Amino acid sequence: MKRDPDYLRTMLIDFEASSDWQHLVEEDKNNVEKRTKYYNALLAEDLGYLNAITDHTGPDSIGRRYYRVTSEGYDFIDTTRDKVIWQKTKGVARDVGGLTIKAMQELAFRLVQQKLNEYAGS
Repeated sequence: MKRDPDYLRTMLIDFEASSDWQHLVEEDKNNVEKRTKYYNALLAEDLGYLNAITDHTGPDSIGRRYYRVTSEGYDFIDTTRDKVIWQKTKGVARDVGGLTIKAMQELAFRLVQQKLNEYAGS
């Protein structure tokens, strides 16, 4: 399964928009959407964007994890929230042949800084 920066970003934004701070993510080998979400949640955990609160894996290979978004996760959301900034970030990643998620976050942050400089210069 490939890592999908768009899916990761959307998942985190959806978690932020929720009225709850705990987010259940379940793996089901027979459900592509659940497998994709579970895998991306694991990747977000690797990056420090999510923290697993509980981890339940059953004998039928179905995992259930409750996550919370970390401060680093909120930083990623904040720097990539603007759709124009995100599209520019993805465009650069595409032009250079790919970037890590952390590099994309750093690039988005620099684009946000440029935007702030434009406002400050006005």
